[in-house]
Amino acid sequence: MYRFFILYAKPWLGVEEYLPTDASQAGDSEVYAINYGTRRMQLIQSIEDLQYFLKDSLYSRPPFGLSRE
Repeated sequence: MYRFFILYAKPWLGVEEYLPTDASQAGDSEVYAINYGTRRMQLIQSIEDLQYFLKDSLYSRPPFGLSRE
């Protein structure tokens, strides 16, 4: 099971949170930042990790057809 968030202005970037399937493992989730265009994924452990990933991904080109401009 997971939750996800996709940036409206940059729909090729997202954050996915994978929650444990076993209820006894409460609090053990994994969060990944994902560039769906390049299929690059990075484990996120802090807000700084997320900011670095997003800053790095903003300079890469979006996949064909996903630009909102």
